[in-house]
Amino acid sequence: MSTLRCLLIDNYDSYTYNLHNILAEVNGAEPVVVTNDAVGLRDVRAMLDEGHVDAIVISPGPGTPTRGADVGVCLDILKELTHVPVLGVCLGHQALAHVHGGQVVKAPEPVHGRLSTLRHSEHPLMQGIPSGVGQGFDVVRYHSLMVDPSSLPECLEPIAWTCCGHHAVHLDHDQPSTPPLHNSAASSSAGCSAYTASGTPPGAFSPGMDIIMALAHRTCPHFGVQFHPESVSTRHGIALLSNFCRLALHVNGSAGVARLLPN
Repeated sequence: MSTLRCLLIDNYDSYTYNLHNILAEVNGAEPVVVTNDAVGLRDVRAMLDEGHVDAIVISPGPGTPTRGADVGVCLDILKELTHVPVLGVCLGHQALAHVHGGQVVKAPEPVHGRLSTLRHSEHPLMQGIPSGVGQGFDVVRYHSLMVDPSSLPECLEPIAWTCCGHHAVHLDHDQPSTPPLHNSAASSSAGCSAYTASGTPPGAFSPGMDIIMALAHRTCPHFGVQFHPESVSTRHGIALLSNFCRLALHVNGSAGVARLLPN
């Protein structure tokens, strides 16, 4: 895979440098990191035009995309740089929906450091990643807001959803005598092995609705994930970020996002 240089917009989040380290590994170059209030759209355009960066990742962060001070330059990036590959994580995912008219609302309950298993639509961002209950696509979630699926504009396609509530992270050292409910990143076995017949692990919360966990713009290379692919307990997070790198390289060397989509 060729080298991809990302601009990583830091929304003042403690996970930003976890994301930085994985992007450096999968892209073959360290991202350029700037806080969301340190640059304007003109500065970002200059970095792109001068070849310093090829794609943009918008970090998680506190707050809401409906308050400009919480996201800084991110909204302008999503509105104006429609030809540039962009991946929004958590707050960045919500910003993608907000920019195009989607509503960001309170989730059924705050979820902080909890694991959910996801299903997905086999969009290229999810290439090679399993889908559904018992398949092991377990992700870490930290959010109290979500994208309202009924408000999604036609230009945004939901591509991943929760499918069995959420449960606590159990690492190998937490329960030395019994296997964890969740298989950590270091484990080689599939996730959800402790799920009941209804598809829910004992003691888990199931909200009665599938929450959107990823979005893709239908005509420009903008993507969002509500969960944290950079978390140590997220399964297949590196694969997802590698897929974004591959898609970004393809878009930058081709006519656009349409060529990436399945026939």
